[in-house]
Amino acid sequence: MGYWQNHHNEIKENYVRDASAVKIREIAFRYDVPKKYLDEVGLSKFSFGVVGRNLITWLPEENRFSDPEFNNSTTNGVGVGGYQQSPPTRNFGFTLNIEF
Repeated sequence: MGYWQNHHNEIKENYVRDASAVKIREIAFRYDVPKKYLDEVGLSKFSFGVVGRNLITWLPEENRFSDPEFNNSTTNGVGVGGYQQSPPTRNFGFTLNIEF
């Protein structure tokens, strides 16, 4: 216990992790149906789409468990700690736009 309190804790580099990362934060696709098909059904516009958020995060080998954008304090210490966080929520959705 004395080692952790007296030596390891004094070297702040021990708590810093590589904060480099590549994320696919959002991908969205939308399709607008051509006007010539809409005239037959009485619509002026019809579009639909799909969206995905927080799809993939690539992290460095030494930091497989921490989101580098997470910070467990009010400082700008990106890459410091962060092992007690939940992963960002991945979600999917769709859009539908109909105009008469």
